Order: sequence, then C-alpha cells, then structure tokens
Amino acid sequence: KGVLRIKKDAGSSRFDQALHIAAFEGSHDEVFDEWFETSGIKRRPAEPMAGYGSWYNHYDKINDDTISSDLEGAAGILERGDLFQIDDGWQVQVGDWDCNTERFPRGMKASVDDIHNKGFKAGLWLAPFSAQCRSQLAKDHPDWLLKHKGKPWYAGCNWGGFFALDIDHPGVQDYLKRTFDKVFNEWGFDLVKLDFLYAVCLIPQLGKSRGQVMNEAMDFLRECVGDRLILG
Repeated sequence: KGVLRIKKDAGSSRFDQALHIAAFEGSHDEVFDEWFETSGIKRRPAEPMAGYGSWYNHYDKINDDTISSDLEGAAGILERGDLFQIDDGWQVQVGDWDCNTERFPRGMKASVDDIHNKGFKAGLWLAPFSAQCRSQLAKDHPDWLLKHKGKPWYAGCNWGGFFALDIDHPGVQDYLKRTFDKVFNEWGFDLVKLDFLYAVCLIPQLGKSRGQVMNEAMDFLRECVGDRLILG
C-alpha cells in the first residue's frame, strides 16, 4: 500500500535524527560497496570460502572417529586452504564450552592438528549467547541468565530447551573471552561458526533497543575473536 511504519522498540532516549533513508542503484556488489561506504563501515577482507561442515552429514552425532573419517574423505575433494568445520556435538553441553572427552578423547587440539596437517583451515561451531537449561553454567551461574520479570528467559526448544545469556553481565563477558581464548590460542582453530546469536537481544535491558544490543554484542564478539574469521 506504499506505507512505511516505523516503531521505536525500547528506551526513552531522544534523537536529533530519527531516520535516514538512502537508495542505491547498480549491481549487487556496487550497491553494497556504496552502502558500506556511506555507513562508514570498513568491509573485512573475507573472500568466498569452500569447505566442509559436519552438521550436514551427522547433525550433532559426531565423535573423533566420524570427524577423522570425514577428514580423510575431504582430503580427496577439497583444496588446500579450504575450510573443515566441526559443528554441534563436540562440547559437553551448549553453554559448557569444554571438549566432550567421551566423544573426543584426544581433545580438540588433536583434531585441529589433523585438519591443519591436511592443509585446511579449522572451524568450530559455538552458540555463545545460549546455555542449555540443564547445563552446568545455568546451574552454577543463574545470575548470568537473561531474565524477564525475574525469571530466566527461555530462548528456544533446541537441546531440550535453552536460556539466553545476559551480555551486560561482567561474568558472562569474562567467560566468553576465556572461551574464545581457549578455542583460538589453546586449541588452534582459525574460524568460529557462531549460531543462535538472536538470543542475546530477545529481552533488551538498560533502556537499549534490540538493535543496539545486537550491535554491541557483535562488537564484543569481534573483540573476543580479533582478526580470526567469523561465520555468523
């Protein structure tokens, strides 16, 4: 009907400018290049990447044997520099980001070494703003969970149900920084596939909008990851 409806979703802050609309024409790359330039956003030099992800073969039913077997198969198909990414199933539980040693008795560094020895980049799946309801994190740190009317916010039914984490809590920030430090500097991964990111901004706090929370959360992830690659 030619009607654009705009609704401010949180907070009481005043804006000097409520909205700025820009229209661009051209090819896909031309339009997005102009959009980023106008927005003052420097595009990261990420090139298209081919590779393997364990989710599409095994979902979360993975272990050292399945990953090692698929790595051997990928070695005959992928090229050096391509990605070999371990998806959901490697961790103790969602939120408890330690290696599940029953499934991966050699540890995650051994898997990364195997991947690198084949000439591939090593990727790992995480859902950094989520914690299974039955996770040790949820039990030990209920104050880290995002709350609505005093109760932890149930963010989805995956993994038997999971809560969202409160990104403004210093304990959550410290935990995620230590987690990414382990993933990159101890285990040696090159890329993280970060999933269920929407959980962080379901219930915006401190008068922020959902968009503001999401933006700050992504900036925080980039701070944790540094120059490594993120597949979001």
